[in-house]
Amino acid sequence: MNWELLITCSSNTHNDGRDVFQRDHDRLIFSSLFRSLNQKTQVFPMPENYFIHNRMTHSIETSCVGRSLGENTAAKIAERYKIENSYEFQVKVGRITETACLAHDIGNPPFGHSGEAAISNFFEENLSVLSKLNEKQKNDFLNFEGNAQGFRLLSRKESELDVTHNVLAAFTKYPRESLVADYKDKNANARKDQKKYGFFQSEKNLFVNIATEFNFHSLTNKNDIAFARSPLAFLVEAADDICYTIMDIEDGVRLNILPFAKTQELLMPILKKSEHNDIIQRCSKLSDDIQKIGYLRAKVINELTRQCSTCFMKNLTEIENGTYSKSLITEIHSAEIVNDLKELAQNKLYNYQPVAEIETAGFEIIRGLLEIILDLQKNPSTRQSKQRALLFPAHIVQPDEHLSHYEKLLHATDFVSGLTDGAAINLFNKIRGVSFPRIY
Repeated sequence: MNWELLITCSSNTHNDGRDVFQRDHDRLIFSSLFRSLNQKTQVFPMPENYFIHNRMTHSIETSCVGRSLGENTAAKIAERYKIENSYEFQVKVGRITETACLAHDIGNPPFGHSGEAAISNFFEENLSVLSKLNEKQKNDFLNFEGNAQGFRLLSRKESELDVTHNVLAAFTKYPRESLVADYKDKNANARKDQKKYGFFQSEKNLFVNIATEFNFHSLTNKNDIAFARSPLAFLVEAADDICYTIMDIEDGVRLNILPFAKTQELLMPILKKSEHNDIIQRCSKLSDDIQKIGYLRAKVINELTRQCSTCFMKNLTEIENGTYSKSLITEIHSAEIVNDLKELAQNKLYNYQPVAEIETAGFEIIRGLLEIILDLQKNPSTRQSKQRALLFPAHIVQPDEHLSHYEKLLHATDFVSGLTDGAAINLFNKIRGVSFPRIY
């Protein structure tokens, strides 16, 4: 495999001295799309008196882990293959991985994963809306996917992002279209990287170009599009897995849902036994459980990052030839402990009543907004429609007549998935007459 191809871009520098991957990173940080993640739920609705994670803080922390994981792994690859300019290779792999991690949730709709389910459910219950589409286009809406929405946002030339193909390749966790039947290997659909899909039909040609550019391994015959991942996508996934697993547990302690003593008991086996006494002594000197879990979380993330890098190198040959399709974190030394932590989060955190409440409400809000938007597109001239249309961007409720029906539906899902939790709630409440604006 040509590893240096993954860091090669047609434009190596930006006109202000930054390389293109620094530019990608900075564009994301300063974009309105990234800022909106600050008001999107990670797991918990944001309480008044605690600092817990939202989509933005999760993405920033994941990007830091991704940078470390990318640089550490690249250093090992450079040593193995005697890559010239190994430091530059190491830095660029770190930047690409960092930026892809920063963007990994950019396409997620409001209200967590229930937002994706709400969009899908709306179209399942309104199949007539999809009657003009082909089967693959229909499937984009019947199984709406935040990863594909993210690819769409990152790649659109008219957007504020338009990141490099290198970052898009690393970003694409599921390098396939939404409907795939014609696999070369009939068991390929069981691969982890084929569990979901990574791009809509509107971006299919672009993704095929990227897959060709970086020599992704094709998994299908001519009729369908599915590839093995970019090697760097495994590092992006690992950084996300590390962060959401450990940070969700930390948030559980901060909110007094999980006791620190029990959490410490679960986390300590991840760390080297030679460090246990020093860590316990350090924790005993800290004033409260929030400080203690913060210190312990940092130690655990550092160790999991090391283990994932080791696992990547152990499976390097399979990763290079496209036959490896597992998540790194499921094969590390601490995999069983990580799985126990995920089960704890599922049982104690994700089913926590406020989480269920916000997801339930969000489900109805997203479905309601889609219904209103599509009604405005279909019946724009009624008195009620004219009033409601004032609350939406004009291009959403009155799309260009030259657009296909598929593209008009994408504009609707673009708008809804781009809303923050609060903006979705406020807009829906105003339309339904639940809340009224102040008149000054």
